[in-house]
Amino acid sequence: MESIYQHFALSERDFLDKATDWTKQVQDKQYIHLSHFLNPRERDILKFIVNKNLLKMFISHGDLEYARVIIAPSYYELQMPDFEISLLEINYPNKFGSISHRQILGTFIHETGLDRREIGDILISDGKAQIYVNSKLRDYFMQSIKKINNLSVRIKEVDFSQQIKSETESEFTTILVSSLRLDKVIASSLAIPRNLAVNMIQSNRVKVNYTEMDRNDFGLQDGDLLSIRGFGRVKILRQLGLSKKDKIKVEIEKNLNRKGR
Repeated sequence: MESIYQHFALSERDFLDKATDWTKQVQDKQYIHLSHFLNPRERDILKFIVNKNLLKMFISHGDLEYARVIIAPSYYELQMPDFEISLLEINYPNKFGSISHRQILGTFIHETGLDRREIGDILISDGKAQIYVNSKLRDYFMQSIKKINNLSVRIKEVDFSQQIKSETESEFTTILVSSLRLDKVIASSLAIPRNLAVNMIQSNRVKVNYTEMDRNDFGLQDGDLLSIRGFGRVKILRQLGLSKKDKIKVEIEKNLNRKGR
């Protein structure tokens, strides 16, 4: 296991141990294992372990951020119901107000006391909202959630074919930095002092590719995704060369919170 650990961050070891245990159970007992909802980084780690053990791995929704995963012996043939996922639609009087991603997630967790891992993507578009959940908890969610952001809601299950396309509030821009250090990229992306960016990192408010990062000098690269609690996300798209003053030009995609979202 020590040789496997060297490929991953210290903060990822707990999940690495779980993934290793899941694959061992599938090998030893020859049954399928269904995960909770996993983020892309967790799926990458799981894929690394599964491939080393010559097992099959199936992802419920590769086009969504959160997905459930089936680990199976070689004889298994995928059946979509095995993922045990339901898509719930949240109906509310949008002429009286709106509900945000944060409000939906907070309500589903706090009103039920359930774990975040039982919930997948939350989609919002044109006054509509949908949420992916563990199908075994579908009825519990539908019975427990009556209000979100002080708006009465009605929740029903809909077919996957009725999934809406979620609205995004992305902004594409170019920043100038002297290096791709984490603290400098955050400061430039959010237009804040670097000491504030350092404070965010040291306060465990920053994740890089879904993994908590506390190193100010961590070097970023194209494709990295930063999650900054209270602000939103920044993705490093590509480096565009140097400016006239030898600063690195970096194209980024920002999806920042509004009104505390």
